[in-house]
Amino acid sequence: MIRATIRLDSDTSNTYLYNILYLITSLAFSFYFFEILKNQWKRLVALIAGLSVLIYYFINIKEVYFDSIGFVITSTGIIVLIFLFLDQIMTNVTEEPLFNNFDFWFICVQLMYHLGSFAIFLSYNYYTHRFFSEGSSDSFSRMMGYLWVVHNILLFVGSVITCAGVFWIYYRKKKISQHV
Repeated sequence: MIRATIRLDSDTSNTYLYNILYLITSLAFSFYFFEILKNQWKRLVALIAGLSVLIYYFINIKEVYFDSIGFVITSTGIIVLIFLFLDQIMTNVTEEPLFNNFDFWFICVQLMYHLGSFAIFLSYNYYTHRFFSEGSSDSFSRMMGYLWVVHNILLFVGSVITCAGVFWIYYRKKKISQHV
């Protein structure tokens, strides 16, 4: 799929690439959660989350503008899967601290990112439709730009927290191995 999106054709629009991005994101996260969730019905929810975005994509494949609703559906599915994972780790408590679990760090960051993305892309859809129906104005363009800035900040903060989690896990494992 990724190879299909990277075409050498210079006429490929960014809209097409962004629209395929939410599809790939949803399928990848659905597979990830399908692998880490242990309960059969939770795994079924992961499958449904991926399939729902796939179906939505093929229904709306001819979108001429950035399809933020696809990202909203993707974020919604991922948020549901995150809460299913958090339920799983809270009901199956072990002696290992949660901070030593990479999945916990990664999923907490994804929760922060996708909650923010849900709000951003939902409001982006509203502003996009107003932009095309009422015409271009500086206030709409500025608001849409601010939404992208907040989105990029969420991505950056999420990356920093994920890196901090990796370093924390490494530091803790190294410290424990030195004491043994």
